[in-house]
Amino acid sequence: MQTADSAVQSLSTRFYALVNPSLPNEWEVDEALCALDSLDSTQIDAVFAQVPAIWPVSQSLCFSYITAAADILSCLSSEELPGWVQVLLDQYESNGLRSAQRFMADVEEHFLCRMRGEKGIRLSEITSRLQPYASALAGHEMPLLPLPEGGSIYTDTSAIYLPEELGIFATEQKNFLLYKLIISCQWGFIRAGTFATASLDKAEDHPMLALFNNSSNPALQRSLYHFFETVRVFSLLESELPGLMREARLLMPTLANPTATSSNHPLAWLQQGLIHLEWQADTDNAVNRMLMLRLQQLLDEPEKTGLSSSAAEELVPLVERRYPGCPPLSPLIMQGELRWHEVAKAQHVRREQRAELFISALAAHLMQLPEFRAQKKENEQQHFQPDGMQGQDSAVVRDQSKGAGLRDRDAEAVTFIRLDNQDIALPEELRQLAEAIHQDLGEIPAQYISSAAGQAGDGVAVLLPGGQADEGEAFHGQLCYDEWDFRRKGFRRNWCLLSETTLPPVQTNFIANTFEKYRGQIRKLRHQFELMQTSERFLRRQREGNDIDVDALVESLADSLAGRSASERVYVRLARDERDIAVYFLVDMSNSTEGWVGKVIKEALVVLCEALQALNDRYGIYGFSGMRRLRCELFPIKRMHEPYTDDVRQRIGAIGPKEYTRMAPAIRHMTHLFKGVEAKIRLLVLLTDGKPEDYDDYKGEYAIEDTRHALLEARAAGVHPFCITVDRKGQEYMAHMCGENQYICIDSIKRLPDRIPQIYRSLTT
Repeated sequence: MQTADSAVQSLSTRFYALVNPSLPNEWEVDEALCALDSLDSTQIDAVFAQVPAIWPVSQSLCFSYITAAADILSCLSSEELPGWVQVLLDQYESNGLRSAQRFMADVEEHFLCRMRGEKGIRLSEITSRLQPYASALAGHEMPLLPLPEGGSIYTDTSAIYLPEELGIFATEQKNFLLYKLIISCQWGFIRAGTFATASLDKAEDHPMLALFNNSSNPALQRSLYHFFETVRVFSLLESELPGLMREARLLMPTLANPTATSSNHPLAWLQQGLIHLEWQADTDNAVNRMLMLRLQQLLDEPEKTGLSSSAAEELVPLVERRYPGCPPLSPLIMQGELRWHEVAKAQHVRREQRAELFISALAAHLMQLPEFRAQKKENEQQHFQPDGMQGQDSAVVRDQSKGAGLRDRDAEAVTFIRLDNQDIALPEELRQLAEAIHQDLGEIPAQYISSAAGQAGDGVAVLLPGGQADEGEAFHGQLCYDEWDFRRKGFRRNWCLLSETTLPPVQTNFIANTFEKYRGQIRKLRHQFELMQTSERFLRRQREGNDIDVDALVESLADSLAGRSASERVYVRLARDERDIAVYFLVDMSNSTEGWVGKVIKEALVVLCEALQALNDRYGIYGFSGMRRLRCELFPIKRMHEPYTDDVRQRIGAIGPKEYTRMAPAIRHMTHLFKGVEAKIRLLVLLTDGKPEDYDDYKGEYAIEDTRHALLEARAAGVHPFCITVDRKGQEYMAHMCGENQYICIDSIKRLPDRIPQIYRSLTT
């Protein structure tokens, strides 16, 4: 029979094998393993199976886990343990060791109740489901961010701030629906124009705040205004999201009755009437009569943004006389707060970014127009450097054929601009940006257009270094991305910090030498790519067409002779399909590309870009590198809608070896950029010389599995990734990492400039 000491020794041997090559203190190991005495062999196996997932994250957490394993398994089955460990690690990485230990201390409350939906639902668990919903409502990326504990819900018009957990209802389904209702209501304030006049550099200058401050009861007037705006928003949601509002009706009684506005509050009936947008009140009361009149006006004309402020201003003196010292109405949870200061700050930042982006994008568009280039050439011949087109009359022309109602999203559609009495149509991406600016400011400032014309006249036809219309807002600082940990079958949340780093153009002979070396190949490729402008295919069994489909005709005659109904689809039609392709090239800039490898990669990019000039395919080029998870770097070389200019050529020439090869954050960012790109084919081409690896423990199976998962995420988002590697050992891991037929290993680096265009042609035809 095995003694206690020998049992612990056996467990120690197993434990050391799992954490090898780490060498923890023996006394810590023995003390923790003694806690497993009461478990059977099946349970011990289940506990040890999770050690490889916990140990690399925190040794202290792992020892705490083993010590508490017996208590944990008294609540959980061995099958439930992996899911619990995943939540434990999320808790540790979000809030630290003490928080994770508190989580372990009560499995019933912190895990099982939540699994049953009895203790609410956490925002972090459902963000992946709610984020697409919020962005679809807004028509652009609308981040959902957690509030600090005890904070009030609000939106600054750039993001929506939500509680980290909701547990108002007993089921997860109802709490999830409440999150959707809150998001919809906060979006509704943006959509209904509640903040439309907040376009000021200083929030304290806002006319609404001045109106509140001059009131005899500022808190009451602010709460009445908030309530009236909520009536407008609910009316909007009833029209645009009727399904959501039908479901929300089941939640509203619970939300409206036990509010901080007590039942003896003289205006409590206002909040309770939001349930069905119907109110009943004693109309013998002059205050109630006026309230009912104003509510009816809001329901009849919800698009009028001034009604709420005038109604609140008018009613405060009446309410004060009828109910002296009347406290403000407490908002329902979905109403949150109206934070004018936060809105003003966010709008100021967004306005500056949009202005810079619009000017640069419009300058790039103007440079492509023959009439503008002709004007510029004429000015240069006259030795005149213009600020745009001479005598320009900058104006925005809008489509006024539609009404300007609250529910008509296209009422303010910007169709073209007028420069020097010439109407210039805007491409789709630029038009959307112009509409966003117009919605914010009420106009497109003339100086935006004149500045763009000036940039184009000076030959500055490049887009912003920090982001494009198709790539979302420019980001400054760092972005957080999750990292997949295959050992625990879950993500390490917000684990990697990614930053964009400018790659300055360099003046070298590299480009000229590459042109000379590959001149014949570039000419040949351009000719081949020109033939790819459209693809042709025969559609058989058509009702009309260019020729007879012999097979279909024979079948039709046979059916007729047999007494069956003969088909009329006996023609062949030639269909020509225009290409609609968007591609990102993601280039490895790790230190392993130093020397000949890096030079050939740059040559291959130059050859491909020169050949792509014959096509209308949209494409962008980014480099990536980094050092550890907190310093992942991305180097924009050519953005999606940036023209292929000498600056881009010089940035390709500036590509050089940096640090290590942590691929997954860069892949996830490329997938994010693709969200703003509409195309039939969205292709991500990864060009690398080796397997993913970083300075820390990001190596081997862990790094390959994280990269594999990032590629799977890209496919799930409708992006087709393809990997080109010059690693001679690539066959050992590429099939698993990228998928069958989703990669190619090039055995000779010297063949890269010849192979890449061939590969691109095969992927896009």
